[in-house]
Amino acid sequence: MNWKAILTSAGRFTPLERIILDAVGGRLSGQAKALFDRQKAEINHVQRLPGWDEIDFYALRFPRRVRWNPRNAFPNKSEFILAACSIKANGNRIPITLSAVGGHVFSIEAKSPLRPIAFARGLAVEDLSISEEIMVEHTAPSIPGMATMDSHPGE
Repeated sequence: MNWKAILTSAGRFTPLERIILDAVGGRLSGQAKALFDRQKAEINHVQRLPGWDEIDFYALRFPRRVRWNPRNAFPNKSEFILAACSIKANGNRIPITLSAVGGHVFSIEAKSPLRPIAFARGLAVEDLSISEEIMVEHTAPSIPGMATMDSHPGE
C-alpha cells in the first residue's frame, strides 16, 4: 500500500476517484457534461470518511466554507444518484454510486471500504449507468430552519 500517497492525497483525486469521475464525465453529453466538468474542476477538497466507504467532494472558499458556483449546478437540486457502476479491482467487483446534492456532484459511496483499492493499478469501471434525472429541474424539499449548502447564518 502506498502510504505516502494516501497521507498526502487530501484535496486531490486518488486514481479510484479519478477513474470514476472520468468515466461518468465521458458518458455525459451536452449541457450535463459541461456542468459536470466545471463542477469537477471546482472540487478543491476531498473528504474520505473513516473506512473510506464514503468519499465527499467540496468546493471550499476562504474561510473554509462550501461555495459551489451556482452557474455550474445541475437543474436537479434534490439528492439523487447521479451514476452507478462496479469497480473491478484485484479480481473483485465493488458496487459504487456517485451522488449529487443541491445540484452538485457530492459523494462516491460503496458498501465496502475503498481505501484498499484507492491506489490500485488496473482499476476498471464496469456496468456504468447514468441517471436521466440530472437535467430535470427539481428542487430539494426545504426543511424549516435548515441552512442550504450555499447559505451561511449571519451573512
